Amino acid sequence: MIIKRESFSLIEIVISIVILALILGGMTAIFSQGYIYLRKVRDKSIAFSLLQEKLEEESQWSPTASNEAYGSIAGFPDFRRQVEVDDYIYPGQLKKVTVTVWWDSDNKSESISTLVGDY
Repeated sequence: MIIKRESFSLIEIVISIVILALILGGMTAIFSQGYIYLRKVRDKSIAFSLLQEKLEEESQWSPTASNEAYGSIAGFPDFRRQVEVDDYIYPGQLKKVTVTVWWDSDNKSESISTLVGDY
């Protein structure tokens, strides 16, 4: 009587490992790209929050509003900010406030402006 053993051959196991490695490699690439994109979105979100916060602070009328030199932001070591306040059309009555935030070693930046009036 011949006994037939049911088991996987070496070639079947090797092919299974190769297929599994290809699937895991593809998933790793997808997740790493997702992480990179997530970091970019997070940094941009922080930048816009810092812009909005400073712009709201500067939007209160003050005839002595002044520029803020390019410099670091407390609590955010990877971000830098600059505020420019200029007279706009009617000196003393209308000012243009521009806030700029840089990040990623100053390779990326966002800027926003508004007009503030004495009314």
